[in-house]
Amino acid sequence: MSNKELSSFLERLKETSAIVETWPDWKKNQLGAEYVTRNHQEELDPDEMEFESPEGSVWIVAVDIQGLVTILKAPNIHYSYFDNGKSAEDIGLPCEVEDVGPGVYRWTCDLISSKDWETGIVDDYEFQVEKQELLWSPESA
Repeated sequence: MSNKELSSFLERLKETSAIVETWPDWKKNQLGAEYVTRNHQEELDPDEMEFESPEGSVWIVAVDIQGLVTILKAPNIHYSYFDNGKSAEDIGLPCEVEDVGPGVYRWTCDLISSKDWETGIVDDYEFQVEKQELLWSPESA
């Protein structure tokens, strides 16, 4: 790489870094791009933030031809549900489905949790799909 190419690359890198620094710090809370659309909440005190209940939460997901699930839009639930990651499996949603075709779905889910029998503290949870609505499929395109 020549000096001119290197200089150009470093200049573009500085421009990109300046843009990224103006974005909300979504990595700190591990909420992903979905939280960026709600950046007004980042300025609030965590005690003042309003979140939706995980019970009856609505998720927009994409299912590919192999049945793998990708979250397209998450509900505004507390950010601690995203501490383990942002994938369906990390959050506790089904990461694979066998009985549906490829497409975009609206899932209404309920939170199922289990508690440690000694301490009574929630030690595991998952979101169970209660209602599924097809929003788009390749056949309808």
